[in-house]
Amino acid sequence: MRTVKVMRIPTQLILWRHSATEYPRVAIGFDDGCLRIYDISDADEFIYVKSLPRVKGRVLSVTWSIDAKFIYSGSSDGIIRCWDAIASNEIYRITAGLGGLGSGHELCIWSLLSLRSGMLVSADSSGSVQFWDSQHGTLLQAHSLHKGDVNALAAAPSHERVFSAGSDGQVILYKLSSPSESSDGINSAMKKWTYVHYIRAHTHDVRALTVAVPISQEDTLPDERIKRARRKEKPVEFSYHKWAHMGVPMLISAGDDTKLFAYPVKEFTKFSPHDICPAPQRTPIQLVLNTAFNQSSMLLVQSSHWIDVHLLQLKNVHTGGGFAKTEILARVKSKASRKIICSTIANSGVLFSYSDHVKPSLFELKRCEVGKMTWSVNRRKLPQRLPFAHSMIFTQDSSWLIVAGNDRRIYVVDVNSSELVHTFTPSRELQDEELPPTEPPITRLFTSSDRQWLAAVNCFGDIYVFNLEILRRYQEFPGEVIGLSFPPSATSSSVVVYSSRAMCLIDFGLPVEQDDSDMLYTQDSMTRNLQNINVKKRTKHRKNFYVLPLENPVLFLAHISKNSFFMIDKPWLEVVKSLETAPVHRHIYGT
Repeated sequence: MRTVKVMRIPTQLILWRHSATEYPRVAIGFDDGCLRIYDISDADEFIYVKSLPRVKGRVLSVTWSIDAKFIYSGSSDGIIRCWDAIASNEIYRITAGLGGLGSGHELCIWSLLSLRSGMLVSADSSGSVQFWDSQHGTLLQAHSLHKGDVNALAAAPSHERVFSAGSDGQVILYKLSSPSESSDGINSAMKKWTYVHYIRAHTHDVRALTVAVPISQEDTLPDERIKRARRKEKPVEFSYHKWAHMGVPMLISAGDDTKLFAYPVKEFTKFSPHDICPAPQRTPIQLVLNTAFNQSSMLLVQSSHWIDVHLLQLKNVHTGGGFAKTEILARVKSKASRKIICSTIANSGVLFSYSDHVKPSLFELKRCEVGKMTWSVNRRKLPQRLPFAHSMIFTQDSSWLIVAGNDRRIYVVDVNSSELVHTFTPSRELQDEELPPTEPPITRLFTSSDRQWLAAVNCFGDIYVFNLEILRRYQEFPGEVIGLSFPPSATSSSVVVYSSRAMCLIDFGLPVEQDDSDMLYTQDSMTRNLQNINVKKRTKHRKNFYVLPLENPVLFLAHISKNSFFMIDKPWLEVVKSLETAPVHRHIYGT
């Protein structure tokens, strides 16, 4: 981290908890060449403990030894130092440039990694990844496979796989070889670290690597599932759920191209990296049709600190792909500039609601036609002690407001009486709803046009289905979903489920044994309504559903009639261009 005159700027922070009874201890490297030690209190406050002797240059990287007896630091002068964590004195130093491609004082040690085998791994600005004997400070191996600075290192939980990433956009895997043990035995330090594979998913510098282990469990697929005919090719590579399961380590990389990618640690060479956020953060938008205001259509658009209600003018849109105009009717700002978390508008257009991090609020929109037509907004009451929400939605008849609270429960509120009707507790098994919630938070809610069904999507894309007539949970489906849309028809049995990459039309009224020709007709009619959207056509379809991969990330999708829908997508590069400091988003080194 570069700084001018301000010397106490942390460049590297590494945490260590010595025992369960002590505070976690943090080693922080600063631009002034100092390494300082802090404790973190129960109140999450940094408590200064001590400083190690100042060195020449900036401290760029820090790591603890596995037993926490030593601290290793890397500096902008190309030197790696080993410190006694208790006595605070320097034990030895390594001039890293002598083992790599650069010379000592021209080198920056960007990252350090301590392994259980007693090895220390360094990454530097010459493009070298070096493996050292941490006890004596001697070089064991060096790999110079990167075409630029190596910025980050990470290790698998077994510490037998090491990953490096740098300014060339590459993520490289090194594996500890396992030679046959001789009669005398082989020391782990004598094993060789071999290059295995590289992946270049990022378009420019990779700045950070980490290994995480998911702690959310997925349901196993039922054995009695109906077998369907396999297709020759998949329209989109959905390999993420083949390896991303509870307890399976994943590598995560972050780069200057604003991208996060996930890789399977154990099957790094088998699967393509998963784009964690293929679309920019979606602007929450909701469309309502045939409102109480002259059957007009409206859009609710949520910003960070206010809600806008727009009148959507569709009268002059006669063909697919046409442009629609909007007129803003009202803007409601949050109290004390609180950040708005979620919002919704009723199908009647009369009621809308939002929630900040304190509580949800309900409003009524009115039109005044005395003289010049104006619009007014009045606040309505909600039940007391209703928690702030992660998501909310009105039922089709606008009589109930459904709130997904931050306490992981779903609340059903009668907006006319301001009373709480029912509380759902999402669960994977049918259990007593009075039990404490254990599932991930709900982030999306959707209701059917006949007011019978409620679909709730959690932060991992799993779907829970509830019956609003009998107020019971119905079913749960695992998946990677960001939205659903029900057709505005009481007789329709279909639903569109979509992610940022693709959408899927599911018709529960069609038999699984249906002929492919019927689905071809349905596909053609859907394509005609999407003639100006770049959709890759498919030639074969599953029986009662089909998937359409989409060119650009989808921000919003909703039906405007039984056979057509309104969709908003956003090319990623347009978002990147709008940033104040545009990240690098181009291929380098001739790739």
